[in-house]
Amino acid sequence: MDVRIVESVAMFGIGDGLLTVLFPDEHCSRWAAGPFQPIMEWCRQHPGLTRALGAVQLVTCAALAASLSKEPGPARLRS
Repeated sequence: MDVRIVESVAMFGIGDGLLTVLFPDEHCSRWAAGPFQPIMEWCRQHPGLTRALGAVQLVTCAALAASLSKEPGPARLRS
C-alpha cells in the first residue's frame, strides 16, 4: 500500500481522535445516524470513556504516521 494512503488514514484518525477528545458529545451527535447510531448513542452516554478512546486513537495514529518511511512509495516502517 502506498505510504500516502496510510498517512492519509492516519491524518483522518488524528483529526477524529482530536475532535473526540475535545468535543465528545457534539462529535458523536453529528455521527448518530444510520448504521453508526447505536455506537454513537453509547459514546454520548459515556463521554469520559469516549474521550479516553479518542486519546488512544490520536496517539496511535500519530505514532503510525511518525513510523512511516519518508519517501513516497510502498508504506514501510522506518528502520
